[in-house]
Amino acid sequence: LESAIKYREEDIVNARVLVEQYAADDSDGEINLACLDYKPSLAYSIALCHYQMRDYSQALKFIADIIDRGIKDHPELSIGMVTEGIEVSSVGNTLLLHETALVEACNLKAAIEYNLKNRKTVAFL
Repeated sequence: LESAIKYREEDIVNARVLVEQYAADDSDGEINLACLDYKPSLAYSIALCHYQMRDYSQALKFIADIIDRGIKDHPELSIGMVTEGIEVSSVGNTLLLHETALVEACNLKAAIEYNLKNRKTVAFL
């Protein structure tokens, strides 16, 4: 109910925060989150705009959101998992990767780190 009130007040950020607190097995949470309509491609476009304005801190916030959601929503992609000593199969260039904007976000993060002269971070990415 609180999330619906926040949504009605056009407070989308806090509505999303409340919806994300629903239990994992609560179907209402999935439905309400879908209504809030998160689009990774839109988040990437906003990050790219910040990058072009050289506002790297804001761009990195959107990139972090894309990556965090990719990890949370698609564990099958094994994003961010420690794989030392474990054989990991390639996920290939799937439609799912495209829809999550993960590749684009990681490439943009590497470009930002390169521009900031963080060479060690770029090599790690």
